[in-house]
Amino acid sequence: MFFWASVMATASHAYRTAGDGTEYTFEMLSQIEGSGVSKTDDNTYVVMETDTIAEGDSFMFQDKPLSYVVRFGDGVGLRIEGEADFGYQICVVEYGGWSIGARLERLKAVTFTRNEETDRPTGIVLATKDVSKMVWVNGINFEYIGLQIETKAYVQVQECWFYYYQGEPSGALYLEDTPEMPSLIMNCDFVNCQKAAIAGNANIPSSVYVWNCKFVGNSQQYPDIPQLNLTAAKHVWVDTCTLLGGSTESASGAIGVCNLAGTEGNHFDIFDCQIENHRYGISTTGAMDVWIEGCKLRNNRFEADLTEGDGGCAICFNDPDNNQTAKVMDCLIEGSHRGVVINGCKDINLGRIDVDKEAPEYNSGQNVFRNNGFDGLLYDLCNNSANTVYAQNNTWNVEEQTRERIENVILHKSDDASLGEVVYMPPYGAEETAINSATSHQRHTPAKAYDMQGRRIDEKSSYGRMFKRPFIVDGKKIFR
Repeated sequence: MFFWASVMATASHAYRTAGDGTEYTFEMLSQIEGSGVSKTDDNTYVVMETDTIAEGDSFMFQDKPLSYVVRFGDGVGLRIEGEADFGYQICVVEYGGWSIGARLERLKAVTFTRNEETDRPTGIVLATKDVSKMVWVNGINFEYIGLQIETKAYVQVQECWFYYYQGEPSGALYLEDTPEMPSLIMNCDFVNCQKAAIAGNANIPSSVYVWNCKFVGNSQQYPDIPQLNLTAAKHVWVDTCTLLGGSTESASGAIGVCNLAGTEGNHFDIFDCQIENHRYGISTTGAMDVWIEGCKLRNNRFEADLTEGDGGCAICFNDPDNNQTAKVMDCLIEGSHRGVVINGCKDINLGRIDVDKEAPEYNSGQNVFRNNGFDGLLYDLCNNSANTVYAQNNTWNVEEQTRERIENVILHKSDDASLGEVVYMPPYGAEETAINSATSHQRHTPAKAYDMQGRRIDEKSSYGRMFKRPFIVDGKKIFR
């Protein structure tokens, strides 16, 4: 500790590489005078200046030591404008006519953390200039330090762990630019961060796929900010994730997607997610097309002010300009003050079966509502807009699925003439059947394709759904 403190006292300026094609590692930087990087033992590095890897150079995982810790000082990070590869090695094996990637995993072998308890590092900034390069970040522990994506190149963050982040900017993983291909965040954990787990610049649409990640107790410092605080973009996709809140009145929201810039052509899709114990579950604001399917939203009710129109809701659609459309199907919505809240919007569809199945407005519904309400009042669905909302073929929180009973759990035109009508008949009827159907979602045809790590992509699976659009990398078509 005394050595680290002495290094802090002598740090004075940042270091920038020459951009002459050199490949850097922390080991190499520790041998360069003026870099601000020192090596304190066989597997610990201390970084006391924000080094920049210039365009033309590269920064790579080092082979030795296999496991190491990098400690960053207060206000210090690493900026990479050249090629970046924090990934594990891939060896390709030819078998049966297929090229199969075998991973040499380095899971949790490398830790980035703060130097002293009072330090707040700025983090790792991926700012690769060459958009033809792919940026890999795999198997890293991020403790008290974040990752910022500031490049238009394709970025994949996989099997990383983000703990206790409390610095700047406003998310442990921060999206600062609009990539040519959506960034892929998969198999990552975000736990007990003071700021949001994933956040984006409110004025910059950033396409991202978030798959099979876990979010627990984040946004502790600012509960008004959800764990996932995303900016609407061409593709924002959250699939097979678990989001667990704090179960108190200081709990944050789970997912918020906003279009404050008024951009067009935005899509937000969320599938098969478990969302529990938040101030609210899912909130979408502004113009975008929303698709919510197969999610289980439970006990998203921890709102201190019950007069809030969208407080303690499972799903809230906000769009005073009436440019947002949404479909919700096969979801379990349970234990919120208000199940679904609609404020404005162009067309919110929770189920419509009175049209042909091939019609664009068709929606099988099959949502299940349970125990939504407060102060003795039941609120499965609140239509605060002037629009007609279809919500057919759903199971409502009533003993008998009749018009008279269902009317008691829906707020709409019959309660206030200024509100739009909710068309909820016919209901699904059998609650048990509806619950079972909420776990089976087969919309796409199987694909015979493999990803770059050799995994079979089956479009019936949630993993396959991520890659339903073609990706071309280095002139090769890797996803069908």
